[in-house]
Amino acid sequence: MIRAALPKNILRGLMALTCIATDAVPATDPVYGKLLHDTECLVCHTTTHYTRENRLVDSWDKLRKRVAYCRDDVGAEWDAAETEDVVLYLNSYYKF
Repeated sequence: MIRAALPKNILRGLMALTCIATDAVPATDPVYGKLLHDTECLVCHTTTHYTRENRLVDSWDKLRKRVAYCRDDVGAEWDAAETEDVVLYLNSYYKF
């Protein structure tokens, strides 16, 4: 996957600093996140899982932890940036 002209380790470092400094989500690619989500996550459940009344996820932190848990559970081999892409895509449902 081609992200930018900067080396991957520099991009990851900048993303990490952005998160630490602002407690915000770094600019990622929700379109790619949707592709990853649709390929891996919809194997286990539908998107109604995110809009149900008694959902477990109610913050960015819980969303990141849930995505990481599910990623590991299904064996998806996403790197940190790809995982964040999925988190950003899923926020289109959660709207934090």
